[in-house]
Amino acid sequence: MGGHRPRPVHIGIPIDVLAAPYPAEGGDLPGTVSPGATDIPAEDLAQAARLLAEARRPMILLGGGAIDAGEEALRISAACGAPIVTTVNGKGAVPETHPAALGVTTSLEPVYGALQAADAVLAVGTEFSELDYYYQPDIPAFEGALIRIDRDRRQLRSQREPALGLAGDATEVLAELAARVEPLGPDRSEEAATRAGELRAGLRWWPGASDYFGVLDALAAALPQDAIVATDSTQPAYVANSYLRVAGPRSWLCPAGFGTLGPALPMAIGAKLAQPGRPVVCLVGDAGLLFTVAELATAADLGLPIAVLVWQNHGYGEIREAMDQARVPHIGTEAGAHDYMELAKGFGCHGVRVSSPAELDGAMLSAFSAEAPTVIELDASALAP
Repeated sequence: MGGHRPRPVHIGIPIDVLAAPYPAEGGDLPGTVSPGATDIPAEDLAQAARLLAEARRPMILLGGGAIDAGEEALRISAACGAPIVTTVNGKGAVPETHPAALGVTTSLEPVYGALQAADAVLAVGTEFSELDYYYQPDIPAFEGALIRIDRDRRQLRSQREPALGLAGDATEVLAELAARVEPLGPDRSEEAATRAGELRAGLRWWPGASDYFGVLDALAAALPQDAIVATDSTQPAYVANSYLRVAGPRSWLCPAGFGTLGPALPMAIGAKLAQPGRPVVCLVGDAGLLFTVAELATAADLGLPIAVLVWQNHGYGEIREAMDQARVPHIGTEAGAHDYMELAKGFGCHGVRVSSPAELDGAMLSAFSAEAPTVIELDASALAP
C-alpha cells in the first residue's frame, strides 16, 4: 500500500466474516499508512532546483494531486519565472486571478505550445490524461527537461518519461524544492506574470466555445467568490472548465475522468453537506440530469439550498453535433423531461425558468437563500448570442 495514491477500492467480504466477532483490543488496522513525503535524495532535489533556476522558458503544470499545494507552487513560480497551468482536476490549486496563473488551458494554444517548447516543465500530481489535451492531437512531447512529482511512484513514468521523478506528497516536496530554488537567483515573479499575460492574451478557443461566453459571464457575475460549482458532462461546462475563474482549491468539481453523465447533482449535495456555509451550484444538461434526478428528493429532504442550473438543449447536444460532423442521422439524442418546473415541484424543490443571462443573478440569489433546492432552467435557444 505504501507509496500509492489513495483511491476507491472494491472489497468483497463474505457474510459469515461480517458476522464474526472482532477483538476488543482492536488497535490500528493492519496495513494502514499515513500520508507524507517519501524521503527523496538531496541530490535529486538539488538537480531539480538547478534545472528550474537555469531555465529560460520554464512552465509549471499542476494536476489534481497538487490541489492543496498552490502556495508552494507559487513560490517556485516566483523563483524561476514560470507561469502555472492546471488540469481540470487541479483547477483552483492557485487562484486563477493570480498574475502568473493560466487556469485550465492545457488544450489551448499558445499554452499547449509553451508546454511543449519549455526548457523545463515541473509537472505535479498529474497522470497526463488525454482528456486534458482533448483539442490537441496528443499529450505534449515536452522538448525540455520534464520533472515529475507524484505520491504514487507508478505515475511518475505514465504517458511521459521524466528527466527526473520525485516520489512524495506534493505539498511537502514542493516546499522542499522551493527552499532550494529561491536562493539560486533573483525573484522572477514579474517575469512569470508577463509570460502568463502574453499567453492569456493569445488564447485561441475551439470552434463554438465562444457561443457560451455570454451565459458564462452572467454566471460568473452571479457566483459568490466562495461558491462551489459541480459540473456535469454538458457543453457549457466544457467551456466553463477553462473560461470561468475560481479563487481557490476544492471549488470546482468535474467528472474529468470517464466523461460521466449525471454526477453533478450528487457531487453538489456532497459538497453542501461538507461545506454548509458555502454557496453550491450544480451545472448540468437536461438529459444528463435524468441519470440522477431522483437525488433532487434527497436534497429537498435535507433542505439544501442548492442552485441546480439545467442547460436545456432538449437532449444530448454534444452527441448531436458529433453525429452531424460524421454525417449520420441523429439516433437517441433527443431526451429530457417534458416540464422541469413540474418535475422540480414534484420533488419538493423550487423551479424557475431563465430567458436571458441578465435574469441569472436574481435566480441564483434566491436559490442560495431558499429552504430547498432550486431548479433553474436555462433555455439554450433563448440564451444564444
